[in-house]
Amino acid sequence: MTQLISTSEPSWAAFGSLRASGRRTQLLVLSLALCYAVYLLQMFSPLRMTTDSVEYLSVAASGADGNGFLLLGQPTQHPAGYAAMIAALDRVGIAGPWSLVGLNCAFLLIGVLASYLVARRAFLLSVDAAMLGSLLTLLSFLVVKHTPVVLSDIPFFGLSLASLSLLQRAELEDRGIRRQAAWLFLALMLLLAATLTRSIGITLLPAMGWVAGRITGLDKRLRRDKTLRFVLVLIIAASVAIGSLLFKRSMYGSMFSADYRHGIVGTWAATAVLRLRELGELTLNIPATKVPAVKYAAGMVGLLVIVLLAAGLYRRRSQLRAADIYLIACLGGLLLTPWSQDARYWIPVLPIIIAALMAEISSWWRQAATVRWAGYAICGLYGAMGIIALGYSTRVTFSGAAFPEIYGGGSFAPIYRIVLLHQPPLPNESFDPEALRVLQRYGGRKTEKLPDHP
Repeated sequence: MTQLISTSEPSWAAFGSLRASGRRTQLLVLSLALCYAVYLLQMFSPLRMTTDSVEYLSVAASGADGNGFLLLGQPTQHPAGYAAMIAALDRVGIAGPWSLVGLNCAFLLIGVLASYLVARRAFLLSVDAAMLGSLLTLLSFLVVKHTPVVLSDIPFFGLSLASLSLLQRAELEDRGIRRQAAWLFLALMLLLAATLTRSIGITLLPAMGWVAGRITGLDKRLRRDKTLRFVLVLIIAASVAIGSLLFKRSMYGSMFSADYRHGIVGTWAATAVLRLRELGELTLNIPATKVPAVKYAAGMVGLLVIVLLAAGLYRRRSQLRAADIYLIACLGGLLLTPWSQDARYWIPVLPIIIAALMAEISSWWRQAATVRWAGYAICGLYGAMGIIALGYSTRVTFSGAAFPEIYGGGSFAPIYRIVLLHQPPLPNESFDPEALRVLQRYGGRKTEKLPDHP
């Protein structure tokens, strides 16, 4: 990889001139195809569930049966979008492990293609650099881990990045405001779909507002008209006030108040340290849960990444794009939400971080041999860990009778043994009857009788 920044205007009609880059591009295309093929192999996996998965499946079953998208007869805290997708598969009779993983794989492909376009257009990466960013996304242990699991993270990944790519298209469209408005409308539709899948889809709103302002020329008028600036400030202040009231009355407002009750500064500092550690794990592609020693270096690596991202935003401050605004919104949201103590919340913004880092180090790439060798070393480590993660996920998929113990572990092992192996629970072994019910419905196999719950 000798060139990171494109020296020619990227094309939206095609994914760049792939033939022009020769063997390196062909190798990247082959690597991407092989990685994605391994993802498709996970369609043979038994149904992989977490506690949140049980809720999504239960709500989907309720919706498919015509009882509304309810959790045990009560409203759920999650948006109904992902459950509605599962219910649709259920209604046509194909809801099962293969189709649920296939659904996630489809959204993964959409997200990777969209992030490639964003990398090319917003960060001006070369064809090879943008494809390398896509490959690194597929090799992320977080993406590998969560794609086969029944969760909304990967559908949101695809929808949010598709919306962002259309926002970027609208912002840089040069063939008239009608075309810009059309792209903006399509982006808005995908934004709504993303928000119905995960409420964090609202992080796309600042980018949407940014593009709308650029299209209408509002940004230029604001520089000249003081009255317009004053009116805009009033509108923003009123929106923040109304949003704050709605937020305080919501479940998230209660969570926010509960987490910050011990002090804003202390809670925020603890959250920032947690996020830096998660970001460092993502950069090294090593989960601290599997390699505890990595947590000592992860915080410093995460801080370095934040410094590089901030430097890049400052360098591009006069030419910020929709992708930059989305990056800022996501980083701000993650730093302010202490209850989201799970690294998977980085998944939607992961390819944007990769592209922004590539753009930032591009100016040093040719001049500094140290930077190049460090880049090669990090990519090598990252890739090796990604291959290990893919291998482990595939081993879990084809683990056969060992699946309940390898994947299920603690509370889910009994229900996997009941449904997959037709084995009764062990004496004094407890399990969630709702988890058993949804696994019987969507796990691809049936048990003759529901065991008594101890």
